[in-house]
Amino acid sequence: MKLEIPYQVAKDGDEAFGLVKEKLDPSFLSQFKLKIKIEFNKEKGIIEGIGKGFKASFTFQEDRCLVEISLSFLLKPLSSKISKGLEDGLRNLL
Repeated sequence: MKLEIPYQVAKDGDEAFGLVKEKLDPSFLSQFKLKIKIEFNKEKGIIEGIGKGFKASFTFQEDRCLVEISLSFLLKPLSSKISKGLEDGLRNLL
């Protein structure tokens, strides 16, 4: 599943990266009740999250964020709900 989110708040990819990195603190992640490993690569402008049954990648470009999510077979039925929630959250943040 792929999403493309144009920036409305952030001026560029660096600012958007910072906004998302700031949001992904332990208290925010704890609401998902999953163990999620987050890796930040500021040089490449990529944030990756890996958990049981999913992988998410956020690539910050100059004017938009590209999101790619892969879900396990068990999570596939929830893909539209996950996609909608992620897209709405990022549109409000970025």
